[in-house]
Amino acid sequence: MGRNLKMIRFRKTLMVLLTILLVIPTFSLKPEEASAAATFIRPSEGTVTSGFGPRWGSMHYGVDIAKSGTVPVVASAPGTVIFAGQAGTYGNVVYVHHQINGVSYVTVYAHLRSISVRVNDVVSQGQRLGYMGETGNAQGQHVHFELHKGTSTWNRAYAVDPMDYFDKNIVPVEEGSFRLLTGTFSTVASQQEAAERLRQATGWTVYTVNENGLRLKTGTFTTRASAEAGQRLITQQFGWVSYIKQEYFRLLTGTFNSTAEQNAAYERLRNDTGWTVYKVNENGLRLKTGTFKTRTAVEQAQQLVTNDYGWITYIQVEEQ
Repeated sequence: MGRNLKMIRFRKTLMVLLTILLVIPTFSLKPEEASAAATFIRPSEGTVTSGFGPRWGSMHYGVDIAKSGTVPVVASAPGTVIFAGQAGTYGNVVYVHHQINGVSYVTVYAHLRSISVRVNDVVSQGQRLGYMGETGNAQGQHVHFELHKGTSTWNRAYAVDPMDYFDKNIVPVEEGSFRLLTGTFSTVASQQEAAERLRQATGWTVYTVNENGLRLKTGTFTTRASAEAGQRLITQQFGWVSYIKQEYFRLLTGTFNSTAEQNAAYERLRNDTGWTVYKVNENGLRLKTGTFKTRTAVEQAQQLVTNDYGWITYIQVEEQ
């Protein structure tokens, strides 16, 4: 099932959720949202008639659940309604934003006969959002349900299979970009020998660096838990001291010709995306974003800026 071009008008609302992948200290949640449940439930009774994945030559980004009669469609988890209305091929549709164990999700409920909620309503798990229907591009009464992890965008790049999440505990995972930095070695020869030993024992990418002394630095781990496991391995197997270093990523634009042009670009980017944006003078008038926690997130943001604005951007890496 696809969307037509009318869905693009909702991009601004949905793109705001990409800020969850930005580290923004002032971002807060409503109390009802912060106490979100640990699982997602099915949005309605019925039979799954079409699953997540390739279908009829295109990608089906959700699951279809069908049942005849008057069937309530409910919130899969506690959250806040961010869209409720008519949206092209989706017909009557509701989008709900959830915050569960520090991770942002968006659920989508399409083809509803009627809608029972409004934008900014805070809903509880199991609360009725509307009734199953056949509005939009639907063949028979059903609800098309999507689950997006991180955010929801017009091209559904963050969609995941809802069946992997229904009625399962969601374990908090701190995702990001982490490296291990060892203590110092006394000579270049001992540093190089240690690097080879570590590579052979683990298969990791290992660099020899001079950062306040001769040290080793690993390639990136995608979660803090995996970095901590690597740190324990180094301690147990080699007896070396090591430190976890987390990387953060920013986008820095190319230069603007005038302060007025920089100011206009600043307002556009901030209003369209909801990101933290700074006006800077670093070898010219530029914009710099807040920090992204993963390289994937910053690369997706870079692609968005290129596609929507045509601006050149550079990825900057910071380490803490």
